[in-house]
Amino acid sequence: MDTRSKHYQELREQMVDLKKALQGVANLGDDFTGKGADNIKSFYKELAGNVDMFISFIDKQKAFHEGVSGTLDDTSFGGDTFIEEHFLDNAVHMGIKNAKSIVKDQKQALKTIFQDIDDLISLEVFDSQTFAEKIEDAEDERKKTVKELRELDKNLKDEYALSETEQQATMALYAEMINATNDGKSISPMNFDKKAYQNSEIYKAKSDIEKQTSEYLKIKKDQEEAREIAKEQEALANRPWYEKALDYGGNIVNELTGVNDAKRAATGVDPITGEELTAGQRVAAGGMAAAGYIPIVGWAGRIFKGGKAVYKTTQATSAAVRAVDIYKTSQKSFDALKTSQKGLYGLTATNGFSEA
Repeated sequence: MDTRSKHYQELREQMVDLKKALQGVANLGDDFTGKGADNIKSFYKELAGNVDMFISFIDKQKAFHEGVSGTLDDTSFGGDTFIEEHFLDNAVHMGIKNAKSIVKDQKQALKTIFQDIDDLISLEVFDSQTFAEKIEDAEDERKKTVKELRELDKNLKDEYALSETEQQATMALYAEMINATNDGKSISPMNFDKKAYQNSEIYKAKSDIEKQTSEYLKIKKDQEEAREIAKEQEALANRPWYEKALDYGGNIVNELTGVNDAKRAATGVDPITGEELTAGQRVAAGGMAAAGYIPIVGWAGRIFKGGKAVYKTTQATSAAVRAVDIYKTSQKSFDALKTSQKGLYGLTATNGFSEA
């Protein structure tokens, strides 16, 4: 994924250079006049705008590929995890089924033997309850893993498919430009009909497509922020209570909510009233700053948007409506943030503090 992202970055730089070259022709001004000159300059100006659409496609691809590792880490498939669905569906499934059958047959065989010697000694067959529970747990885990793997695969495919908007739009825009340069006899930038081009359906949809791309990139950025915050929370959760309570400098606490409590703990002065605080009040304030580390104002609506990010491809490119559940597999980050929202450390202001 990193290699692919690097290739897209290199391609993006090339497209930026191409756009500059096209704009150079479009901005010739009075240095380029004569028959068809205005049409040619207008053509290159619009063509530079089409390059922007292709750059948007590249940006989407980069954001997607750079986010895949984080998406995997949000599930149980991160790191160096290797899972083969065929193995789970067949070998593991049959192994569990065979294990049940073997234990059942052994139990029945022992029961028959014990019945034959019952007049000599009374014996009971082994209790298979624990085995039954463990084997059912294994089967449940197998089913759960397969289900989550398929959901992850579908979500990644659906998210990747969002780039089809820019792919189709770029081709459609170029086709309309060709149409707008065709006077019935020849195709040339000198014939470019700017008005006809800008009246095309795909051109009218261009701003909507760009807006969707901007929203997608914003969500990917917010998604990464959520993961970083979750990591910060995990790091803080593993530290001693006094470090959690009193750590102000260099901590994200002072960047988000709980700023005033963090200042109270660090400076010993209430930033609102200017009053000096006692040592106990400073510790309590620090604890509340830590406990109030999350919520980020509006994070749930800003990042998860109810768990779904819905994008609509325009009529000019596709009539389909794509619902992409980007955060459906982000459960670990989500759980960490929810824990924080409740007050990660369980510190109280009224009765001192205690560690949850």
